[in-house]
Amino acid sequence: MTRYVWINIVHFLATDIHTFQGNLSAKGRPEEVHQWLKYGRQFDKLPDIKNVKDYGIAWLAWWRALQPKWRISGGILPPTVYSCELCDWGALQKSGKNGLFIVLISMVWWGRAGTLTDDWKAAVTDVKNVMQSMLGTGSKRAIGAEAETPVITKRYAFIILYIMSNSDAHC
Repeated sequence: MTRYVWINIVHFLATDIHTFQGNLSAKGRPEEVHQWLKYGRQFDKLPDIKNVKDYGIAWLAWWRALQPKWRISGGILPPTVYSCELCDWGALQKSGKNGLFIVLISMVWWGRAGTLTDDWKAAVTDVKNVMQSMLGTGSKRAIGAEAETPVITKRYAFIILYIMSNSDAHC
């Protein structure tokens, strides 16, 4: 089940790019993400995260800051609320080149840089649940687990493979 969830999420980001265009806020984004974007998004030269703990703290703060008002709290992660009758995902629902793809790839860097901490695992689960909710409510086409496997570009395949190989047991 989890494998299909991640494939559907990445398919959503890759195919609904014109539906939810735009950039996520750069305010509070980890410096490593900023530098990687600034120097041309080189997939063969990923950032060197020197202090994994600080990167994780910065990533979590950025993720919290990106949330719609109805998901804001004082915790390490937003509350585990993924739908609201009169709410939408607003500024978080961005699939442009500086949209949710950057959240996913920067979360992968965090996981690759050190041990898979409880905070990282919780972040993976939260991001997955947020994106699942977006698939069900915001996409023109929600893709079910039975859907045909989509064609995925290399950059998205990297994310899918890493997250699936490290999250099946807990997501």
